[in-house]
Amino acid sequence: MTDLSAARRFLASSFDQDHQHQSTNSEKAEKQLKMEIKEQWLKLNKLHDKLLQETCLGSVKNPECTMLQISEAKEQRLQAEVDIMKKSLPSLITPNSEVIEAVLLTSLQSSTDQLKQTLSVVKTQRRELVEETERERKLLGQHMEVKASLEQKLEAERKEPGKPASSRLKSLEEKKRRGLEEQQRLMRNLGQFVLKHYPLPGPEFSRKRKLSGKSTKGDGNDDGEDQYLPLLNILEGLMNKSTSTEEYDPYLEITSDLWPPYVEMLLRCGIAKRHPEDSNRICMTAFHI
Repeated sequence: MTDLSAARRFLASSFDQDHQHQSTNSEKAEKQLKMEIKEQWLKLNKLHDKLLQETCLGSVKNPECTMLQISEAKEQRLQAEVDIMKKSLPSLITPNSEVIEAVLLTSLQSSTDQLKQTLSVVKTQRRELVEETERERKLLGQHMEVKASLEQKLEAERKEPGKPASSRLKSLEEKKRRGLEEQQRLMRNLGQFVLKHYPLPGPEFSRKRKLSGKSTKGDGNDDGEDQYLPLLNILEGLMNKSTSTEEYDPYLEITSDLWPPYVEMLLRCGIAKRHPEDSNRICMTAFHI
């Protein structure tokens, strides 16, 4: 019994020593692992700080990002790709030369078609740019003419700084008078032209009508016939409607006084046009628009 108890005590003490030894080794390994992780973390932070301090070539906001540096970076990348392609061996689809030739021809035809489409697009864009340039050139010429006119007026103002406002008013009134005289001359020429080439319709086109339920007899026309309005009166009515400043309404109503062939002629020639919602009303075409 004494030997058995001693053996048990010896085994128990040995087990405790082994357990303590294993615990010590685990603690040492854990400390060592933590130290290595800490060192790697410090190295990572230093590398991150170093990267932040370096100049980024691809950043547009960086003032040091020049086109030369960007070009050099692109050149290096392309050179690396070229080196890789030189080192790598081309892989053939098949050793059959006919198949390879057919594939190359198909690829060449596809590339040719794409280049043709690109050329067509480029030609269209070039034509549009040429037209836009021509329009801009014309617009620039007009602006230069306006500028020259304004400069002449300013120069005239500098030469005559004391010119009274009454003289300017007289000049404007003179221009208005000449404009009215020119308008009267044009109206006389229009009247002579219309009366000569567009006379009143003959008796065969006359019509009979009643006003307010009463016959037209006794007014100098014994047969009760009444003539249509001359074409000049129709034109004057359209012009008066177009230039009226009181309750602006440019449309003239087609009444029984207007000879239909005259109205149709004005519409077909583009001198007048119908109301979009009422076909019985016409107005003078706005030629200045």
